[in-house]
Amino acid sequence: MSAISTDAAWRAVDTEKASLDLMVGTRFLSLDVGLTLQPGRAQSRSCDLDDNWADPLLGLCGRYEVTDAWFLTAAADLGGFGGSSDESWQAAATVGYQLGVHWSAQAGWRSMEVRKEIRGQFVEVDLNKPVLATACEFRLKLRVKKTWPCFSGLC
Repeated sequence: MSAISTDAAWRAVDTEKASLDLMVGTRFLSLDVGLTLQPGRAQSRSCDLDDNWADPLLGLCGRYEVTDAWFLTAAADLGGFGGSSDESWQAAATVGYQLGVHWSAQAGWRSMEVRKEIRGQFVEVDLNKPVLATACEFRLKLRVKKTWPCFSGLC
């Protein structure tokens, strides 16, 4: 199984040491499973399932700055919502090191579960494993100027 998630985030909390982002995005998934049973004298049976799909997702990501270079993150998201999967979710916690202004390296643990029907077969995949990642972060700052209502062309 392969999964790639892309998201856009809005920073809901931003302090000197901690931040919390609200995320919306898409998880692209690819599954290719093959199973063959060979029970001795009985006839063998095989089952192959493969599919590619995308799910919308909503999530949260928190970050705590331990030092100028080291940080901790925790993230979780839910997917599906009428997309291709019946349900999907993931959660991860990492320790990271800031390599530069935009780049960081992270190591931690990730759990992910996906439930989907493929060609009439219900498939549930549970993944729990260590994760190593590099991340590139860039921010787009939008400024909103507050304006007063304009009456009769006086503005």
